[in-house]
Amino acid sequence: MKIMNLPITSAVLGLLTIPVSLPGQVQQPLSSGEAIGVIEWEAAMGDLEKAEQFYHGFLGLESVLGDPKMRFAWWHAPPMLTELYQVSGGDLRNFYLFIPGTDMGVEPIQWSEAKGKSVLTRIQDPGSGHLILYTWNIAGILSRIAKGTPQVQVLTVGGKPVTVAAPSGKNQVVWLREPSGFFVELVQPDPPREVTASFNLPKTYYTGADVGFAVEDMDKTVRFYRDVLGFQAESGEFSSEKDQLGAFGLRDGQYRTSILRTPGNNPEIHLVEFKGIDRKPLHMHIADPNALVLRIRVRGIDAIAAKLKAAGTKFAPLSGQPLAAGSTRWLMVQGPDNIFLQLAEAPANMPNPGAPAPPR
Repeated sequence: MKIMNLPITSAVLGLLTIPVSLPGQVQQPLSSGEAIGVIEWEAAMGDLEKAEQFYHGFLGLESVLGDPKMRFAWWHAPPMLTELYQVSGGDLRNFYLFIPGTDMGVEPIQWSEAKGKSVLTRIQDPGSGHLILYTWNIAGILSRIAKGTPQVQVLTVGGKPVTVAAPSGKNQVVWLREPSGFFVELVQPDPPREVTASFNLPKTYYTGADVGFAVEDMDKTVRFYRDVLGFQAESGEFSSEKDQLGAFGLRDGQYRTSILRTPGNNPEIHLVEFKGIDRKPLHMHIADPNALVLRIRVRGIDAIAAKLKAAGTKFAPLSGQPLAAGSTRWLMVQGPDNIFLQLAEAPANMPNPGAPAPPR
Protein backbone atom coordinates (compact mmCIF):
# COMPACT_ATOMS: atom_id res chain seq x y z
CA MET A 1 0.00 0.00 0.00
CA LYS A 2 1.35 3.42 -0.90
CA ILE A 3 1.49 5.78 2.09
CA MET A 4 0.87 9.44 1.35
CA ASN A 5 3.09 12.10 2.90
CA LEU A 6 0.29 13.52 5.08
CA PRO A 7 -0.11 14.21 8.80
CA ILE A 8 -0.89 11.00 10.71
CA THR A 9 -1.25 9.89 14.35
CA SER A 10 -2.95 7.61 17.04
CA ALA A 11 -3.34 5.33 20.14
CA VAL A 12 -2.76 4.76 24.02
CA LEU A 13 -0.06 4.90 26.78
CA GLY A 14 1.25 2.64 29.53
CA LEU A 15 2.85 4.31 32.56
CA LEU A 16 6.59 4.21 33.21
CA THR A 17 8.17 3.79 36.64
CA ILE A 18 11.59 5.40 36.15
CA PRO A 19 12.42 8.12 38.73
CA VAL A 20 11.82 11.69 37.57
CA SER A 21 14.56 14.34 37.64
CA LEU A 22 14.83 16.59 40.67
CA PRO A 23 13.56 20.18 40.33
CA GLY A 24 15.99 22.27 38.33
CA GLN A 25 17.93 19.30 36.97
CA VAL A 26 18.51 19.03 33.22
CA GLN A 27 18.68 15.45 31.94
CA GLN A 28 20.73 14.62 28.85
CA PRO A 29 18.91 12.83 26.01
CA LEU A 30 19.40 9.12 25.53
CA SER A 31 22.01 8.08 22.98
CA SER A 32 19.77 5.66 21.08
CA GLY A 33 16.47 7.05 19.83
CA GLU A 34 15.67 10.66 20.65
CA ALA A 35 13.55 13.66 19.74
CA ILE A 36 15.12 16.36 17.59
CA GLY A 37 12.37 18.96 17.92
CA VAL A 38 8.66 19.84 17.70
CA ILE A 39 7.80 20.78 14.12
CA GLU A 40 3.98 20.99 14.05
CA TRP A 41 1.13 22.03 16.34
CA GLU A 42 -1.88 20.21 14.88
CA ALA A 43 -5.20 21.07 16.46
CA ALA A 44 -8.45 19.21 15.74
CA MET A 45 -11.26 21.67 15.14
CA GLY A 46 -15.03 21.53 15.14
CA ASP A 47 -15.21 24.38 12.62
CA LEU A 48 -12.33 25.09 10.26
CA GLU A 49 -13.78 28.46 9.24
CA LYS A 50 -13.57 29.69 12.85
CA ALA A 51 -10.01 28.40 13.05
CA GLU A 52 -9.07 30.41 9.97
CA GLN A 53 -10.69 33.53 11.37
CA PHE A 54 -8.62 33.24 14.54
CA TYR A 55 -5.19 31.90 13.51
CA HIS A 56 -5.01 33.66 10.16
CA GLY A 57 -7.46 36.55 10.40
CA PHE A 58 -6.88 37.58 14.03
CA LEU A 59 -3.35 36.40 14.87
CA GLY A 60 -2.13 37.12 11.35
CA LEU A 61 -0.21 33.86 10.84
CA GLU A 62 0.37 33.31 7.12
CA SER A 63 0.03 30.29 4.87
CA VAL A 64 2.65 29.15 2.38
CA LEU A 65 -0.12 27.81 0.11
CA GLY A 66 -2.05 31.03 -0.39
CA ASP A 67 -5.22 32.12 1.37
CA PRO A 68 -6.31 29.38 3.86
CA LYS A 69 -9.94 30.02 2.88
CA MET A 70 -9.12 28.33 -0.43
CA ARG A 71 -8.58 25.08 1.53
CA PHE A 72 -12.07 24.85 3.05
CA ALA A 73 -13.13 22.16 0.56
CA TRP A 74 -13.47 18.65 1.99
CA TRP A 75 -11.32 15.90 0.49
CA HIS A 76 -11.81 12.17 0.85
CA ALA A 77 -9.44 10.46 3.25
CA PRO A 78 -7.66 7.33 2.00
CA PRO A 79 -8.01 4.14 4.10
CA MET A 80 -4.54 4.63 5.57
CA LEU A 81 -5.54 7.95 7.15
CA THR A 82 -8.91 6.73 8.43
CA GLU A 83 -7.10 3.88 10.18
CA LEU A 84 -4.50 6.14 11.72
CA TYR A 85 -7.01 8.73 12.90
CA GLN A 86 -9.40 6.04 14.15
CA VAL A 87 -12.40 7.15 12.10
CA SER A 88 -14.75 4.87 10.19
CA GLY A 89 -14.44 6.88 7.00
CA GLY A 90 -15.37 10.25 5.63
CA ASP A 91 -13.60 13.44 4.63
CA LEU A 92 -11.26 15.96 6.15
CA ARG A 93 -9.99 19.45 5.50
CA ASN A 94 -7.01 21.36 6.87
CA PHE A 95 -4.62 24.22 6.25
CA TYR A 96 -1.07 25.08 7.24
CA LEU A 97 0.36 28.27 8.74
CA PHE A 98 3.95 29.11 9.56
CA ILE A 99 5.25 30.99 12.59
CA PRO A 100 8.06 33.49 12.03
CA GLY A 101 11.19 32.81 14.05
CA THR A 102 10.73 29.03 14.10
CA ASP A 103 10.44 26.05 11.76
CA MET A 104 7.30 24.91 13.60
CA GLY A 105 3.97 25.19 11.83
CA VAL A 106 0.32 25.34 12.88
CA GLU A 107 -2.14 22.94 11.28
CA PRO A 108 -5.86 23.20 12.09
CA ILE A 109 -7.67 20.05 10.89
CA GLN A 110 -11.32 18.97 10.82
CA TRP A 111 -12.81 15.50 10.23
CA SER A 112 -16.37 15.03 8.98
CA GLU A 113 -16.66 11.77 10.93
CA ALA A 114 -15.48 13.13 14.28
CA LYS A 115 -17.71 11.65 16.97
CA GLY A 116 -17.02 14.10 19.74
CA LYS A 117 -18.17 17.70 20.04
CA SER A 118 -16.23 20.79 21.04
CA VAL A 119 -15.97 21.05 24.81
CA LEU A 120 -15.70 24.05 27.10
CA THR A 121 -12.04 23.69 28.00
CA ARG A 122 -10.40 25.14 31.08
CA ILE A 123 -6.77 26.04 31.34
CA GLN A 124 -6.21 23.74 34.35
CA ASP A 125 -7.76 20.61 32.83
CA PRO A 126 -5.15 17.94 31.96
CA GLY A 127 -4.94 17.62 28.19
CA SER A 128 -5.87 21.23 27.41
CA GLY A 129 -3.35 22.44 24.84
CA HIS A 130 -1.85 25.86 24.34
CA LEU A 131 0.26 27.57 21.71
CA ILE A 132 2.90 30.03 22.97
CA LEU A 133 3.65 32.96 20.66
CA TYR A 134 6.49 35.39 21.36
CA THR A 135 5.90 38.93 20.15
CA TRP A 136 7.33 42.43 20.41
CA ASN A 137 3.88 44.04 20.08
CA ILE A 138 1.45 42.39 22.46
CA ALA A 139 -0.54 45.63 22.71
CA GLY A 140 -1.07 45.68 18.95
CA ILE A 141 -2.49 42.16 18.99
CA LEU A 142 -4.83 42.86 21.91
CA SER A 143 -6.08 46.07 20.33
CA ARG A 144 -7.72 43.95 17.66
CA ILE A 145 -9.92 42.33 20.31
CA ALA A 146 -11.11 45.76 21.42
CA LYS A 147 -12.07 46.52 17.83
CA GLY A 148 -14.53 43.66 17.67
CA THR A 149 -13.40 40.05 18.05
CA PRO A 150 -15.93 38.89 20.66
CA GLN A 151 -15.17 35.18 20.26
CA VAL A 152 -11.61 35.66 21.53
CA GLN A 153 -11.71 35.50 25.33
CA VAL A 154 -8.97 37.18 27.36
CA LEU A 155 -8.46 34.94 30.40
CA THR A 156 -5.84 36.98 32.23
CA VAL A 157 -7.26 38.76 35.27
CA GLY A 158 -7.98 42.38 34.40
CA GLY A 159 -8.08 41.68 30.66
CA LYS A 160 -4.58 43.03 30.04
CA PRO A 161 -1.00 41.67 30.15
CA VAL A 162 0.67 41.07 33.50
CA THR A 163 4.38 41.03 34.28
CA VAL A 164 5.84 37.70 35.34
CA ALA A 165 9.40 36.75 36.21
CA ALA A 166 11.44 34.87 33.60
CA PRO A 167 14.97 33.38 33.68
CA SER A 168 16.31 36.14 31.43
CA GLY A 169 14.32 39.06 32.83
CA LYS A 170 10.59 39.80 32.95
CA ASN A 171 7.85 38.99 30.46
CA GLN A 172 4.55 40.64 29.63
CA VAL A 173 2.07 37.77 29.40
CA VAL A 174 -1.59 37.37 28.50
CA TRP A 175 -3.61 34.18 27.97
CA LEU A 176 -6.44 33.83 25.45
CA ARG A 177 -9.05 31.16 24.75
CA GLU A 178 -9.70 30.92 21.03
CA PRO A 179 -13.14 30.07 19.58
CA SER A 180 -12.39 26.34 19.18
CA GLY A 181 -11.33 25.92 22.82
CA PHE A 182 -7.54 25.88 22.57
CA PHE A 183 -5.43 28.39 24.48
CA VAL A 184 -2.85 30.88 23.27
CA GLU A 185 -0.23 32.47 25.51
CA LEU A 186 1.15 35.73 24.16
CA VAL A 187 4.58 36.56 25.58
CA GLN A 188 6.49 39.81 25.14
CA PRO A 189 9.97 39.23 26.60
CA ASP A 190 11.94 41.97 28.30
CA PRO A 191 14.55 42.31 26.94
CA PRO A 192 12.83 41.56 23.61
CA ARG A 193 13.91 38.82 21.24
CA GLU A 194 15.69 39.87 18.08
CA VAL A 195 13.28 41.03 15.35
CA THR A 196 14.02 40.30 11.70
CA ALA A 197 13.54 43.57 9.85
CA SER A 198 13.35 44.87 6.29
CA PHE A 199 13.97 48.58 5.54
CA ASN A 200 14.20 49.02 9.34
CA LEU A 201 10.61 47.84 9.77
CA PRO A 202 9.70 44.50 11.42
CA LYS A 203 8.24 41.97 9.00
CA THR A 204 5.99 40.41 11.61
CA TYR A 205 4.72 40.77 15.17
CA TYR A 206 6.15 37.34 16.06
CA THR A 207 9.65 36.22 16.96
CA GLY A 208 9.13 32.54 17.81
CA ALA A 209 6.89 29.93 19.40
CA ASP A 210 6.69 27.05 21.85
CA VAL A 211 3.90 24.59 22.67
CA GLY A 212 2.40 23.34 25.91
CA PHE A 213 -0.40 21.57 27.72
CA ALA A 214 -1.76 20.98 31.21
CA VAL A 215 -0.85 17.67 32.85
CA GLU A 216 -2.46 15.45 35.45
CA ASP A 217 0.76 14.11 37.01
CA MET A 218 3.94 16.04 36.18
CA ASP A 219 6.33 13.30 37.26
CA LYS A 220 4.74 10.64 35.03
CA THR A 221 4.51 12.97 32.02
CA VAL A 222 8.14 14.10 32.35
CA ARG A 223 9.32 10.49 32.67
CA PHE A 224 7.66 9.61 29.39
CA TYR A 225 9.10 12.49 27.35
CA ARG A 226 12.53 12.23 28.97
CA ASP A 227 13.11 8.49 29.09
CA VAL A 228 11.28 7.38 25.96
CA LEU A 229 11.76 10.33 23.61
CA GLY A 230 15.00 11.75 25.01
CA PHE A 231 13.88 15.27 25.86
CA GLN A 232 15.90 17.23 28.39
CA ALA A 233 13.67 18.07 31.34
CA GLU A 234 13.84 21.00 33.72
CA SER A 235 11.21 20.96 36.45
CA GLY A 236 10.11 23.40 39.12
CA GLU A 237 8.20 23.16 42.37
CA PHE A 238 4.63 24.16 43.17
CA SER A 239 4.07 27.89 43.53
CA SER A 240 1.19 30.25 44.22
CA GLU A 241 2.84 33.36 42.73
CA LYS A 242 0.00 35.84 42.33
CA ASP A 243 1.03 37.42 39.02
CA GLN A 244 1.42 34.08 37.25
CA LEU A 245 -1.92 32.82 38.59
CA GLY A 246 -3.48 36.03 37.34
CA ALA A 247 -1.91 35.46 33.93
CA PHE A 248 -3.65 32.07 33.80
CA GLY A 249 -6.90 33.78 34.72
CA LEU A 250 -6.94 32.18 38.18
CA ARG A 251 -7.25 33.78 41.62
CA ASP A 252 -6.22 30.84 43.78
CA GLY A 253 -4.64 27.41 43.62
CA GLN A 254 -1.06 26.35 42.93
CA TYR A 255 0.88 25.41 39.82
CA ARG A 256 4.22 23.91 38.84
CA THR A 257 5.90 23.85 35.47
CA SER A 258 8.40 21.79 33.51
CA ILE A 259 10.14 22.61 30.25
CA LEU A 260 11.08 19.88 27.78
CA ARG A 261 13.92 20.77 25.43
CA THR A 262 16.00 19.30 22.63
CA PRO A 263 19.50 20.49 21.70
CA GLY A 264 19.59 23.58 19.50
CA ASN A 265 17.16 26.44 19.03
CA ASN A 266 14.03 24.29 18.75
CA PRO A 267 10.51 24.89 20.10
CA GLU A 268 10.10 23.73 23.68
CA ILE A 269 7.22 21.85 25.31
CA HIS A 270 5.93 23.69 28.40
CA LEU A 271 4.03 21.57 30.91
CA VAL A 272 1.92 22.95 33.74
CA GLU A 273 0.24 21.08 36.60
CA PHE A 274 -2.32 22.70 38.89
CA LYS A 275 -3.54 21.73 42.34
CA GLY A 276 -5.92 23.22 44.85
CA ILE A 277 -8.51 23.91 42.12
CA ASP A 278 -11.03 21.75 40.31
CA ARG A 279 -9.56 19.76 37.40
CA LYS A 280 -11.16 17.37 34.93
CA PRO A 281 -8.94 15.46 32.45
CA LEU A 282 -9.94 15.76 28.80
CA HIS A 283 -10.54 12.51 26.91
CA MET A 284 -10.96 12.93 23.16
CA HIS A 285 -10.42 10.64 20.20
CA ILE A 286 -7.71 11.82 17.88
CA ALA A 287 -10.15 13.22 15.29
CA ASP A 288 -12.42 14.89 17.85
CA PRO A 289 -12.48 18.66 18.39
CA ASN A 290 -9.98 19.85 21.03
CA ALA A 291 -7.61 16.91 20.43
CA LEU A 292 -3.99 18.06 20.15
CA VAL A 293 -1.32 16.41 18.00
CA LEU A 294 2.36 17.32 18.33
CA ARG A 295 4.46 16.36 15.33
CA ILE A 296 7.93 15.60 16.64
CA ARG A 297 10.97 14.99 14.50
CA VAL A 298 13.05 12.11 15.84
CA ARG A 299 16.30 10.25 15.26
CA GLY A 300 16.33 6.46 15.69
CA ILE A 301 12.63 5.77 15.30
CA ASP A 302 13.10 2.00 15.62
CA ALA A 303 14.81 2.41 18.98
CA ILE A 304 11.99 4.69 20.11
CA ALA A 305 9.40 2.15 18.94
CA ALA A 306 11.12 -0.52 21.03
CA LYS A 307 11.00 1.69 24.14
CA LEU A 308 7.34 2.50 23.52
CA LYS A 309 6.53 -1.21 23.23
CA ALA A 310 8.43 -1.95 26.43
CA ALA A 311 6.34 0.72 28.16
CA GLY A 312 3.12 -0.97 27.03
CA THR A 313 2.14 1.73 24.56
CA LYS A 314 -0.43 0.95 21.88
CA PHE A 315 0.02 2.12 18.29
CA ALA A 316 -1.97 2.71 15.11
CA PRO A 317 -1.57 0.56 13.16
CA LEU A 318 -1.57 -1.99 15.96
CA SER A 319 1.64 -3.60 14.66
CA GLY A 320 3.59 -0.74 16.19
CA GLN A 321 5.87 -0.62 13.16
CA PRO A 322 6.92 2.73 11.65
CA LEU A 323 5.28 3.43 8.29
CA ALA A 324 7.36 4.53 5.31
CA ALA A 325 6.16 7.45 3.18
CA GLY A 326 8.82 8.08 0.61
CA SER A 327 11.98 8.96 2.53
CA THR A 328 10.09 9.68 5.77
CA ARG A 329 9.09 7.14 8.42
CA TRP A 330 6.17 7.75 10.78
CA LEU A 331 5.07 6.40 14.14
CA MET A 332 1.82 7.40 15.81
CA VAL A 333 1.07 7.11 19.54
CA GLN A 334 -0.97 8.68 22.30
CA GLY A 335 1.12 10.19 25.06
CA PRO A 336 0.20 11.10 28.62
CA ASP A 337 -2.66 13.53 29.21
CA ASN A 338 -4.38 12.51 25.97
CA ILE A 339 -1.84 14.37 23.84
CA PHE A 340 -1.25 12.59 20.53
CA LEU A 341 2.29 12.37 19.18
CA GLN A 342 3.16 12.05 15.52
CA LEU A 343 6.80 10.97 15.31
CA ALA A 344 8.63 11.52 12.02
CA GLU A 345 12.11 10.45 10.96
CA ALA A 346 13.11 12.24 7.76
CA PRO A 347 16.27 13.25 5.85
CA ALA A 348 18.05 16.31 7.22
CA ASN A 349 17.21 18.38 4.12
CA MET A 350 13.45 18.03 4.73
CA PRO A 351 12.65 20.82 7.24
CA ASN A 352 9.11 19.78 8.16
CA PRO A 353 7.97 16.40 6.85
CA GLY A 354 4.30 16.31 5.94
CA ALA A 355 3.83 20.08 5.65
CA PRO A 356 4.93 22.83 3.27
CA ALA A 357 8.22 24.49 4.20
CA PRO A 358 7.97 28.10 5.44
CA PRO A 359 9.60 30.77 3.27
CA ARG A 360 13.23 31.62 3.98
